[in-house]
Parts: sequence; structure tokens; C-alpha cells
Amino acid sequence: MDKMKIIILLLLIVTNISCNNSIQTDSAIVFIPGWKEGETKIVNSIYKVIQSNDYDSSIVMIENSYKINVDEVSQEGFILSIELLKSEINSYPELVEIDEFFQEYNELSQGVIFKLKFDIKGHYKDFINWKDVRDYFYNITDTIAFRIKSGEIPANTNINEEIINEVKLDYSTKENLSAKLLKTILSYFDIYYLELHPNETKKEYLPILSKTDSVYYLRKNEYKETKDELHLRTYTLTDSSQIKKLNAIILNNKLYWRAAEILDAYMNTLEENEYFINRKNYWINYQRTVSHYDNTSIIQEYSSP
Repeated sequence: MDKMKIIILLLLIVTNISCNNSIQTDSAIVFIPGWKEGETKIVNSIYKVIQSNDYDSSIVMIENSYKINVDEVSQEGFILSIELLKSEINSYPELVEIDEFFQEYNELSQGVIFKLKFDIKGHYKDFINWKDVRDYFYNITDTIAFRIKSGEIPANTNINEEIINEVKLDYSTKENLSAKLLKTILSYFDIYYLELHPNETKKEYLPILSKTDSVYYLRKNEYKETKDELHLRTYTLTDSSQIKKLNAIILNNKLYWRAAEILDAYMNTLEENEYFINRKNYWINYQRTVSHYDNTSIIQEYSSP
């Protein structure tokens, strides 16, 4: 077990979902929070990394379960508490040996609570209890290190005092904690107060050599309503004219050695987001899929039973 495995665990143990409302103008839809004080919701998340080639494929999957509580609602915004109830990490086939340190860290992390502040639009503003969270993970690291030294946990791990100190340093400030522990949570809230135009198609540029030498993706928004839910889907797709332009850039700049990589990057670095908003309680089911040029796909799923 090296420092990177510890950081991956800490990065991925937190994922969130929330409730929602919307306002619609003549040309756009804007989603706004509809959280009610005292409301509690159980949310399950799945994070998958899929790698494939011509011969086989592999999956690493992190499954988490959370309890989200709306602590406070005011004119200034919201305060949410998010408790990690369960966390499991699996790989198929078994690519990574999960040693005793990793298993203990995963088990002891369960129960940590993040208290976050959002403004009235649903934008993240502050990590209120970051010092408590810092101390929580300090204690976990010290406890496991002691158990390894005492022989209670088999010493079949690469953990040492230097790595422990480096991990603590990484989690010593609010900025570091926010970057490492809240990244997955906060990406979910991107939809709030984001102006979306139903059935709109727009261009998103991918620089190849410079801003001038670039090609674009097409991003489409699709929106429809049913009796029970609102359905929003956004996705990227390639454009045949841009493939021709990309080939010309490769030829004109003699990028033959990078041609396959660049073409694959354009054709396969695609993203799709789907949101299903329950009309009755306004909680969201959400899935994001990102396909990369190196035959890697990342899938994030959030569901509220």
C-alpha cells in the first residue's frame, strides 16, 4: 500500500446527491434547490472505471451509501450534513490487492460527516467542519499505523512513517481537504442555477496545437417531462466536418506520429449526463459517463431509493 492508494481511497469515499426544483423561462430552464429543513435522504453512488482492449476488459468499482440531512434553511442558503454509511471497493478481475491497511482505512472511514454550506442558488460556499474532518482522518491514520507496529495488523504493507506524515500534510488545510474530499460531491451540484436551453446544440472546442488549430464537439441538450419526472440529457458528439479539419491539421503540421492518438482523443473523449428529477419529492437520479481515447470509461451513478 503506497501513498497514492491512500489518497485514492480518501478521494473516492464521498459522493452526494440532492433535491431539486426548477424555473422555466421562454427560452431556458434553471434548476434551483428545493431542500426542506429537517429532511433526510439516503443516497447510493457507484463509481466505475472500465478499461478495455481487443482481448479483455477490467472494472474497478467503488460503491458508497450516504445519509444526507438538511440541517438549516435560511434566506442566505442551506447547511447540509453528509454521513458516509458504507463504502465498498471491488475490481473485476482482481487487479489490485487490497491489503490490511486499505481494508482498515476503508472500514474506519465510515461514519465521517461533512457539514457543507451552500448559497440560496445551490452554489457551494464553505466546508464548515473541516477541522473535525481533518482530525478524524489523522486519528484513523495513527490508529492503523499503531496496529501495524504492534503486530495486530499483518505488516504486509508498504506503509511507513514518512508516508503517514505526507498523508497528514496533504490533509492539513481546508483547501487541501476540499480539493481531495469534496471534488466528487461538488461536481454533482454543477447543475444548480445552470441555465439550460432545451434541445439546444452548441459547440465546445478542443485545442490541438493552439486556439486557432482546434476542432469542436457538438453538445446537445434534450429535455422532456412526464407525469412522474423531469428528464434532462446532455451529451457530446463528433462532427464529420471537424474530422476532415482534424486530418488537415495533422497533415499540414506533419503530426503523423501523433495522428492515431489525436484522432482517438477526438472521437472517443465523449461525455453524457442524464438527470431524472422526481416530481413528487424533487430528488435526483443522475448518471455521468465519460469515454476517453485510451479505451477507458468512467461512469458515475447516483440514486435515491
